[in-house]
Amino acid sequence: MIADQLLQRLEVLHKRDLLHRDMKPDNCLLGTGRSGNKVYITDFGLVRDYQAKEYGAWNDVPDRLNVVGTARFASLRAHRGKVQSPQDDLESLSYMLVYFFLGKLPWQGLKAPDRASKERMILDKKTSIDIDDLCVDLPPAFGNFMRAARCPPTAKGTDYQEMRGMFHRAAAAADTEYDQVYDWTIRKYFEDLDESSEHEKTEQDSA
Repeated sequence: MIADQLLQRLEVLHKRDLLHRDMKPDNCLLGTGRSGNKVYITDFGLVRDYQAKEYGAWNDVPDRLNVVGTARFASLRAHRGKVQSPQDDLESLSYMLVYFFLGKLPWQGLKAPDRASKERMILDKKTSIDIDDLCVDLPPAFGNFMRAARCPPTAKGTDYQEMRGMFHRAAAAADTEYDQVYDWTIRKYFEDLDESSEHEKTEQDSA
């Protein structure tokens, strides 16, 4: 369900010709109260209009030494300093989803003498590891989405509906209902219920 919501958010952003360029868990927040099941994308400090002439063409040669965004979740093109497209936001999202599922990524914790060296090491790790190996313990939708995200953009544009469909089908195969109720929401509900019951019991005992 998180993948579904974030794909919807990115589709809205991209249809306005904007790239986020720093998709990572820290920039995704959950709402509160009645909006507690909604996922929001935040921090638009690196956003660019990718149709603007001054931004450059998608196939431009490298023009930067450092990664735009956060190396852990950056796309391969971002690592190489190339002009980005909507596909790059989606590739970053694919790394995020693997991270959410596994709790870690293979290129975390690498030691290097400086930032540039570490970014090169992360890129080498991302390019050397096979997607099937990275996603071996995950439903096929995760690897399929990553492969689709890494494909160059086409004249037809990105098929967000099909990408969302990958996760819908995975949820159906796992007998998971798209009810927008998360596990932690249920847990918090019962924790609050227990706390309320304990509070009432304490008040009754002290009466």
